[in-house]
Amino acid sequence: MGVGERLRSARDARGLSLAEVSVRTKIQPWVLDALESDHLQEQMSPVYAKGFLGTYARFLSLSAEALFAELEWTKPAPQVDEEPFTPTDLRPPLMRRIPWRRVRAAAGLAAGCAVAAAAVAVNPLRWLPRVSWPQDERPAMASLTPVPAMAPESVPAPSASPVRRDEGLMRLSLNARRTTWVQVWADGKLLLQGRLNRGEQEAWTGRREFTLVVAKPTHVDVALDEATITDAVIRHGGRLAITREGIRALSESP
Repeated sequence: MGVGERLRSARDARGLSLAEVSVRTKIQPWVLDALESDHLQEQMSPVYAKGFLGTYARFLSLSAEALFAELEWTKPAPQVDEEPFTPTDLRPPLMRRIPWRRVRAAAGLAAGCAVAAAAVAVNPLRWLPRVSWPQDERPAMASLTPVPAMAPESVPAPSASPVRRDEGLMRLSLNARRTTWVQVWADGKLLLQGRLNRGEQEAWTGRREFTLVVAKPTHVDVALDEATITDAVIRHGGRLAITREGIRALSESP
């Protein structure tokens, strides 16, 4: 039985829920869930993970030292975003091999241009076309009768169709640059609680308030109504409440 299963079994034996344990231990519900699923060591440093584990173990009357000895710390594999560039030919363009058919075609074109230029230089007038000049015929006089001006037609302006927008909704979007644990509430309703994998994008709408908890704030890009608020998420440690009046740090569990 692993560390997470022992914690969950001890909590179930007491008939307690994660919310009740969170109120009594002052530990966020997502941290308790990560401890029982053996994922907390992947989301934060060993110092913080051991502190949460020790508090939870003492609350359940378990041996914290025994759990520390069984906890496995996995080192995440380095993420490679791009493949290294391996040039195949570093020689200058003039030193690379040019097909002989292209060389012969270019030489023939140059020779033809040289011959044509020499012929024009010897007798330039010979290449001009013969021009037959017209006879001296005077054209008839044009009529000078004024033409009445036409009144411009009035073109009606296009009518713009109204665009229906719901001004009461806010839109919160998340783009995960790396995998992290996320919890999102909108108007008191839980919308997401779990992992947001690398490259995934999610968006939600709300009317009054968003509550956002991010385990690793630097791993996501957050935008509110198409305006980025990633700096505010990092500044508040990944725990913040968002309303139309502003953004504030979240001090209590949602």
